[in-house]
Amino acid sequence: MTGVLCTISPQNGLVPGADFVRWNGAFGSPPEVQKYFQQLAVPRLLDLPGPRMKPRTSRISDDEWLVFARDAGYEYVGLSYVRHAQQILELKERLRGSRTGMIAKIETREAVDNLDTIVEASDGVMIDRGDLSTAIGVLALGAVQKHVAQACRRQKKLMIIATGLFASMRSAEQPGISEVSDAFNAVLDGADYLMFAEETALGRHPELVVAAMRKVIEAADSYRALASDRDESEAGDAKRRSRTTGT
Repeated sequence: MTGVLCTISPQNGLVPGADFVRWNGAFGSPPEVQKYFQQLAVPRLLDLPGPRMKPRTSRISDDEWLVFARDAGYEYVGLSYVRHAQQILELKERLRGSRTGMIAKIETREAVDNLDTIVEASDGVMIDRGDLSTAIGVLALGAVQKHVAQACRRQKKLMIIATGLFASMRSAEQPGISEVSDAFNAVLDGADYLMFAEETALGRHPELVVAAMRKVIEAADSYRALASDRDESEAGDAKRRSRTTGT
């Protein structure tokens, strides 16, 4: 079943009901992060901001964040702006002997071009649809999401879909129609987690965001189960007709 991944921040603190939590390394410091994360019994992801162009307040380097996450036993570190598999392999070497895995963030054109080798080298991928749409164009985003989903299923790797899922809920109390449809299809694409950023880190209603996504996931799972039952029934009918007609 698809889970809910919530980005947390000092503004909103911990978000009840999250299956997975994330901290953006562009903000804060290790003591601040640990203050929140040490209270959690769910998987933890620390994003290395990399060559981030958007605003950041943290002066902690990616190297310092990596050492912190490794030593604190975080489940995953996310690498931003991945272009090729060697970047992942180099960081995995530095994590050797720890339990911390690597998540490759797919947000550059080069990452799309080198997708299969990046997925193979990683423990999972995150489709960061914000920066990715800037890199490849928003009209190409849907096809690339499907392509990444197929690669992850083929190689049995974790897949996180992020950015803009319930963007309106930074202020609104319920998601929009297109947002619900987007999230529903992301579940059907096989996402292991759907990730919130500003919706839970900065938004007014983080608990409502999680509750709404739970309902969408449940609806998508119910649809998938009914579709599977229907397909099995149709396959059985076809087999019976074949025996009856002798074809």
